[in-house]
Amino acid sequence: MAHAQDIGLGIQVTESAIIVIAADVDGTIEHSRMIEGDFAHHSPAETLALAGEVAREAIADCQPAHHVVGVGLATPGLVNSREGYLEYSENLHWSQLSPGPLLGFGGIPVSVANDAKLGALAEWQGSGDPSFIYLTVGTGIGGAIMDEGKLFRGERGWDGEIGHMTVDPRGPLCPCGARGCLEMYASKPALFAAAGLDPAAPILEFITALEDGDAQARAALDTAIVALAQVLSNVITLVDIRHLVIDGELAPLLPWLHGGIERLVDDRVIAGHKVPLTHRRAMAGEFGPALGGALLALLGY
Repeated sequence: MAHAQDIGLGIQVTESAIIVIAADVDGTIEHSRMIEGDFAHHSPAETLALAGEVAREAIADCQPAHHVVGVGLATPGLVNSREGYLEYSENLHWSQLSPGPLLGFGGIPVSVANDAKLGALAEWQGSGDPSFIYLTVGTGIGGAIMDEGKLFRGERGWDGEIGHMTVDPRGPLCPCGARGCLEMYASKPALFAAAGLDPAAPILEFITALEDGDAQARAALDTAIVALAQVLSNVITLVDIRHLVIDGELAPLLPWLHGGIERLVDDRVIAGHKVPLTHRRAMAGEFGPALGGALLALLGY
């Protein structure tokens, strides 16, 4: 059991940033820092050594008022959270490694988990919602399922890869090796490419195109809505959870997405109109997975 003076340290590594959060069991952030960089083209050892260095600075800032009980590391990709082993991360171009030891901590325990799962953990702690489907949409698409305050994680923790559920088995080839994955229709690179925009551009450019009545952007969005609704209908039919929380770089598009997604999902899910889909934008923001890492270190899941 965590005590009032205990804090957990959360580290999130993305292709463009390292985020470090120190937080207590209530989710109060005691320290935060973000370093930007092109970490998709750095070695895992180099990136994680830098993350460990930043994290140790956070520990020094938090002591002696607090006791750091552990570290939770959030990474994208297939993470076996039981063994702390990363099988593959398309975003970071990492594969088959145990990232925890590369952070360089001695006696402080390190746990490793998928970033979407830790984002969902932070969302649960902050919102109090007991059950929801968590969907993060950006460079890739990840997901997690929170059921009555319990985070579903499957046999190895490889569940929640919603971005690699099939929309069309004859569709475009995904970098994962399959065809027609959701990411090929509704991720930021797919959406922006279909709209004729630079995938590196900010989401505001896509929103501006929609507001200006750009037909290509509208068609790209409609394709994404159909693909998202198809996949979400399958997930909801399987797990019977009808509350959706959307996070990630494309979360600002929610006002443009929700009507079409709700209508299509309710049409496709058994008794969808008796218990319709509800949704909201995530509360935790860009620090969500790192905050979830701190909570993982404090509470486990």
